[in-house]
Amino acid sequence: MKTQNIRTPQQVREDFFRKGISMASWAKNNGFSPVTVF
Repeated sequence: MKTQNIRTPQQVREDFFRKGISMASWAKNNGFSPVTVF
C-alpha cells in the first residue's frame, strides 16, 4: 500500500498557484463552498 504524504495548507496553495487553479474554483468544482476552503 502506498503511503500518502499530508501537505500543509501553504503547500496546497502553492501547488494550486503553480497550476493556475484558484481556491474558489477548486471548491466549486469539488462540491465545496468557497468559504469553507479558505
